[in-house]
Amino acid sequence: LEQFGWQPPDYLVVPGGNLGNSSAFGKAFTELKGHGFIEKVPRIVIVQAAGANPLARMWASGSKELRALDRPNTVATAIRIGNPRSWKKALQAIEFTGGLVMDVTDEEIGEAKAEIGRDGIGCEPASATTLAGIRKLVSAGKLDRDATIAAVLTGHALKDTDFIIRAHQQVQDREPASICTHYRCRMNLAVHSEFEIRVPGSIANLGPGFDTLAVAVQLYLTLSVRILPGANELQFHFIDCHIDGENYIERSFRFLALQRGGSFPSLRVEVRSEIPPKGGLGSSAAATVAGLRLYEAIAGPLPVQGLLNAACALEGHPDNVAAALLGGLTISCQMPDRSAFAVKLQWPESLAFIVLTPQLALATAASREALPVLVAREDAVFNLQRVALLLEALQSRNFSLLREALQDRIHQPFRQHLVPGLERALALEHPDLLGVCLSGAGPSVVALAERNLAEVQDVLESAFQAEGIRFTVRKLRAHQERESILDPIPTWANR
Repeated sequence: LEQFGWQPPDYLVVPGGNLGNSSAFGKAFTELKGHGFIEKVPRIVIVQAAGANPLARMWASGSKELRALDRPNTVATAIRIGNPRSWKKALQAIEFTGGLVMDVTDEEIGEAKAEIGRDGIGCEPASATTLAGIRKLVSAGKLDRDATIAAVLTGHALKDTDFIIRAHQQVQDREPASICTHYRCRMNLAVHSEFEIRVPGSIANLGPGFDTLAVAVQLYLTLSVRILPGANELQFHFIDCHIDGENYIERSFRFLALQRGGSFPSLRVEVRSEIPPKGGLGSSAAATVAGLRLYEAIAGPLPVQGLLNAACALEGHPDNVAAALLGGLTISCQMPDRSAFAVKLQWPESLAFIVLTPQLALATAASREALPVLVAREDAVFNLQRVALLLEALQSRNFSLLREALQDRIHQPFRQHLVPGLERALALEHPDLLGVCLSGAGPSVVALAERNLAEVQDVLESAFQAEGIRFTVRKLRAHQERESILDPIPTWANR
């Protein structure tokens, strides 16, 4: 308060572990206001790590009782607490100040710690939750950008040196010039003039989850990048693939560069892609995400939420880009302010995709034009029920539910005339065929199976052979998320 001239900030953001600090701040502001030292109290925001978040869970559920976590897990060891002692007092502080409780992932904590480190401040991971929380709230439009915010850093870097040592060891153990889209890793400084970025393709909608569900698959767009002398020039070379229309990689790269207003080194970029263009397998989303990751590789780590918002703004819908950014199965939601939010889940490892891509290009825009503007309420309810059923089937591994859970009334029936063979494919039956759906806007069609993939492939092919259409079949697995490496790196401008 002395630093603010006894004018309280609008928000006070504190890490949430055992919640003693939060409780103490609440008591202090109560007494200060009661004695007339301040006229208003700041809204206290408690930020917990997602792996140790009993109060945040309680707050989100609206419950009045805290459920302890038996095995809290987070890189922020100082707040790795599953049963905080002071939760009742902390809750009183939140209610008195009109504050809130939230959580952030370890990845977001690492990004925030790197950002704080670039300002010359060495803090422990637990302290970095405050900045991570602020960034998340701002990206979601829940904080006024003009608000006065005080973030409390509770400990310096030497309080938790294991995090720093572990991060540097992981960098040394990785392939030196690899930057994978979901790993948040960076160029080895010793060979930083060349590096590679790999982004997965994706299967969106999964039947009823129109513009909501997607899963990343092991089909990749790869950038081989070399830093050239000079600045602000991009050279693209497409190897074994072609570009039809605008270069989405360059578009998204320059979108971020323009927003951040900085210079960048000239780059030579070789592009290779296993993802068929206009095939309904997320080719444009992968290109968009690749451009964002390319800029991030040069400029330094950026918040995932910001990347998702940028990708959604460029693509127009969040499903494919969320999967390309996060890996695994994603559930995405577009907010009223056009920002996006996404949740990632693990796709069952045993569940394979047999993907048949007819040799006919189908632009997403053309496929969307086939859809009605309005849908009947009973059809909307039909899809809502099956989205819930699908998520339960995938999480419980009760795959006998998949055939019904993949049913849809909102988009697939209206696209059947665009994809000859689709109607027949959706009606296929086989003991090992768990379900069929259109991939994204099409024309690719996906069959799900655990076993006898060759037989399931034959059954799927039979639906299209009668149409006399040539096609390509791929057997794919989900591209799952792995642990991140979060090491602060110098920007190009500071090298």
